[in-house]
Amino acid sequence: MDTDPGIVCFQHCSLGKMFCLGLPDSCPFCGALLATAHFTLLPFRVPYPFVRAAQHPCSIVIRPSTGDFLNDYPSCKDLHIAVTSANGQVVEFDSAGLQHGRTDMWQQCLVVKGASRPWTEHWDRTLQEVSSQDCWTKQR
Repeated sequence: MDTDPGIVCFQHCSLGKMFCLGLPDSCPFCGALLATAHFTLLPFRVPYPFVRAAQHPCSIVIRPSTGDFLNDYPSCKDLHIAVTSANGQVVEFDSAGLQHGRTDMWQQCLVVKGASRPWTEHWDRTLQEVSSQDCWTKQR
């Protein structure tokens, strides 16, 4: 499943750089037709920053609490944070308490690298110890 929509960056006029999902026919800032326009910054495809959490073991992952980053995330809204186990299982805390394995909700997230390969066993052991504490119930 490829979730990369193809984010394009370019600059045509002095009004600023434009990021969009594909090259439009005209400049969104000044309205000039781009087929014959001079570009200050030629269009290029931006590397896709989002990942599937399950493909990044022993990491910290971040996503919007509702929706996704590209379609409906204003920067003033909350983010949801989780960690992944050595096999990519997502462990998160929400209003229902500690949750394990809801990877389908983590298809478009940002990853903060966690433990490197020599530390994966320790990572999982610590994650298991912390997860088993009763402070992670929904009543807390």
